[in-house]
Formats: sequence, structure tokens, C-alpha cells
Amino acid sequence: DLSSFSKPKVILRSSHGTTGGADPAILTLKDGSEVLFIGPLDRTVMAWTSADGENWNPESAPVFNTRAALASPDVVPSPDGTYRLYGMENGKPGTFLMYFSEDGRRWKKYGQVFKEPTAFNISVAVDPLGTWWAYFNRTDEKCVQRWGSSRNKPKAGQVTPILPN
Repeated sequence: DLSSFSKPKVILRSSHGTTGGADPAILTLKDGSEVLFIGPLDRTVMAWTSADGENWNPESAPVFNTRAALASPDVVPSPDGTYRLYGMENGKPGTFLMYFSEDGRRWKKYGQVFKEPTAFNISVAVDPLGTWWAYFNRTDEKCVQRWGSSRNKPKAGQVTPILPN
């Protein structure tokens, strides 16, 4: 029943950098505040914060720069109380790096954690037993040769807008 869903709320309208950013990831900090990470904004992942995860300033500039040169960032809390930021190294498809942080704001590069030339868009999770899992998309060369690499887009009038302009 779709009547129980509320209208989507825009929490950020980024026009920062040359792309405005993409691939958002949200991290809930120990104090209950949330950090929204978006990348790449001209080479590094930028972040916005909300004290309660509900109230954001959609027009604000990034609150801080992680200095992490990653595409498709993913961020997770670690069972040891620290935080981890993963992503594909900018300009190096298939090379995945990790950064770590004590507070979710200041990030230090750990280094390369995975390399697979056909992989992209990493997501990472840790299960209740403490096992870390990495999920990623993989480029299938035969599929690309057969179908091409551009996405099939719907014809005009076939989509229902879900976000305000």
C-alpha cells in the first residue's frame, strides 16, 4: 500500500564542484548525528552533517572534506568503534581503497583493500558475527560487447518524477 509512504524530502541540492556529486552514503555517529558523504566532488569525497538525521540544510556547502579521492563512497561503523570509508580510487577502475576515522570527520588513508579490473561500485558491511563482506558490480565484457555500455533510458513521458525540480 503506497499510501503509507510520505513524499520524498530533499535533504541536499549540491551544485558544488563540477558534477554536483553522486553516490551518497550516510553514516550514523555515536552521538546520533548523521554525516552524508557524496563523491566525487572534484576528486574527493565531501560531507554534510545533521544533528538528528532529520533536519538538513539543502542549500549548504559541504561541512568538511574527507580528502579521500574516491568514487562511489561507502561508509560503515566498525565493531571496534571506529569508522571505515571505502570506494574506488578516482581514475583507477577496479582499485578499491579504505580510509579510517576515530570520529567520522577526520579520515586517514589505510590503503588498497581489493583490486579487480572488472569491478566497480563497492559496498561494504559487517554482519552480527563480525564477518566483513564486500559487494561490488562487475563489468561483463561479453555483455558490454553485445548490448553496449550505455544505459537504456525510458522514452519521454514514461517516467514518474519522484523528486521536486
